[in-house]
Amino acid sequence: MTPAPARALGPAVVLGSAAGFAMNTPIAPLVYADGGNAATLMVARTGAAGLLALLVLIAARRLPRIPRAAWPALACATVSLAAQGLGYLGSVAFIPVGLAAVIFFTWPIMIALIDPLLGGPKLRRLDGLAFLVAFAGLALAIGPSLETLDPRGIALALLGAVGLASFLLFSRHALTSVPTMTVSLTANFGAVAICALAAPMLFGGLSFPGGETGRLAMAAVCGFYTLALLLQFTALKIASAPTIAILFNLEPVISILVAAALLGEVLSTDQYVGGALVVAGLLLYSRPGKRAAP
Repeated sequence: MTPAPARALGPAVVLGSAAGFAMNTPIAPLVYADGGNAATLMVARTGAAGLLALLVLIAARRLPRIPRAAWPALACATVSLAAQGLGYLGSVAFIPVGLAAVIFFTWPIMIALIDPLLGGPKLRRLDGLAFLVAFAGLALAIGPSLETLDPRGIALALLGAVGLASFLLFSRHALTSVPTMTVSLTANFGAVAICALAAPMLFGGLSFPGGETGRLAMAAVCGFYTLALLLQFTALKIASAPTIAILFNLEPVISILVAAALLGEVLSTDQYVGGALVVAGLLLYSRPGKRAAP
């Protein structure tokens, strides 16, 4: 049973993790402006996260052992993680960070629609309302500006959402027989290899930022991502599922606010209202106690 002091820290740990993940996309354009690209940024941040997992396993004196039956799910999770990062991080090279965040955060809806087909909890009436609110917000955020938006950015943000939804579903299956840190080690180092191989085809090769600003930005992304993962693992142990679900829905809000402060990015009124509706739909879907009923 989790001690009371640890439970009290739960919300702060969850919020810290959400903020760490949220910082990645607003900082990424600084890397690109200095000559970097999404594949290189993914190699750097997943490499850092994989190294963290390796150090934790070494400190715990646990050698990663993966049952043969778990490899298919783990391989799919690895490919999905690479797609998530290349999609979401790549999208902000073409569309505003705030809009990319709104599109990307349709991933909980994707999971909710797929999960019942895989034996997960069935949807309830309010879930349908939550999806309608979220989709209305997405349509409002994208629709009025569709002709002026770069379709590559929209497609990449959607790829990121599909990638994360798939990663979480495949990881859940792998975690039934593989420890969390081993999944993190394998998926992150695997994503390094995939992104390095994809870089020549998609971006003309790996390209590290040439200036100090870009290098500092890349280091910041690696630091925030690795810290966010560490806090996420901690949160899974000390925070309740409703707390995690609700507070992680604030991640797009943090991304939008940081993009405004760091990049001077300003969205249209429709996009802000649409983003608010998406977050409202996600909060409604993750409402406390909604799975309590039989």
